[in-house]
Amino acid sequence: MRKIMLLLHRWLGIVFGVFISIICLTGAMIVFQDEIKTVINSRFHNLSISSDAVALPPDSLAVLVQTQADSLTLVELQMPYRLTDAAVAQFAETGRKKLFVSAVTGEVLGWEREAKLLTFAKNAHRYLLNVPSEPHEGMSVGRFIVGTTAIAFTLILLTGLFLWFPLNKKMLRNRLTVATGKGWHRFLYDSHVVLGFYALVFLLLMSLTGPSWSFHWYRAGAMKVLGGDVSLMEHHGQFEQEQQERTEVRFTQAHDPNEKVVHNEHGLQAQRILFTLHTGTWGGLITKILYFLAALIGACLPWTGYYLWWKRTHKATK
Repeated sequence: MRKIMLLLHRWLGIVFGVFISIICLTGAMIVFQDEIKTVINSRFHNLSISSDAVALPPDSLAVLVQTQADSLTLVELQMPYRLTDAAVAQFAETGRKKLFVSAVTGEVLGWEREAKLLTFAKNAHRYLLNVPSEPHEGMSVGRFIVGTTAIAFTLILLTGLFLWFPLNKKMLRNRLTVATGKGWHRFLYDSHVVLGFYALVFLLLMSLTGPSWSFHWYRAGAMKVLGGDVSLMEHHGQFEQEQQERTEVRFTQAHDPNEKVVHNEHGLQAQRILFTLHTGTWGGLITKILYFLAALIGACLPWTGYYLWWKRTHKATK
C-alpha cells in the first residue's frame, strides 16, 4: 500500500506540480483582495459632509444616477451604512463593476478601481490566463487544467499524509521539526514533509472546494454534501444574467461592517459556505493570514518535491 501511495504522490506531483505552484502563489496574492480594494478605493469612504446632511431617498438618488449614466441601465443601488461612505450603483451592462455616488448630493464620484496585479493574479488563479469567452460559465483549457489540478492536489495531499504518518515517537519528532544544521538536502526534505503537514488542513480546504469554480458537476456534488438545494444552485453567470433581465432597480442597504451577516438568501447558504471555505474568510483576519501562509507553502511544495525526486533519480543513475 505504501508503495502505491508513494507512486501516486510522486507522479501526480511531477505532472501537476508547476500548476499547483502557480495556483497557490496567485491564491496567496488574492487572499487579501478585499482589503486591497478598500485601500485602493479609500477615496470613496470617509467623505467630507456637513453635520446636518441627510441622505437622498433611494428612488430620488436612482433618478439622479440614471440621468448621469444615461447609456447604462441601473439595476441595483446600495445605500451606505454611514453617510460618510458612498452609495454603490451597479448596471446591467457592467456586471459586478461598481460606480460610487454621493448619497447626499447624487454626484458621481467614480468607478471602482482594482490593482492590475490583482486582476492578473485572479485570471491566473482561475484560468491560467486562458480566460474563456464567457468567464462565468464558459470552459477553457486553462479553467479545465485549474479544476483538474485542484482534484489532483487533493490526492497528493492525502497520499502525502499517509506517507507522513510516523511509525514511532522518534520519527514523529522528526516529522514535526525542520532540521537546520544537517545540510541543504535534509533541510529541503524536512521543509517538504513538515511544512506540508502543518499546512495540510488549509490546503485541503482550498483544493476540495476549488473545483467548484471549474466544473458544474463538482459544484452540484459539493452543494449536496453541504445540504444545499441543487435546484436553487447559483450558476457562475447567474448574477450577470439576472442583471441583464432585471427591469426595475433593486434597492439595498449596506450593513454595519463590524457585524457578521448570515447569508441565506434564495437558499444559497451552501454556496456561501463553499466560498468562505475556499478563501479563508470564515474566521476573519486570522484565518486569512493562515490561508496566506498555507498557500505560500503550497507554492513551494512542488519545487522541494522536484528537488527530492531529482536527487533520488540522480543518485540512482550514478
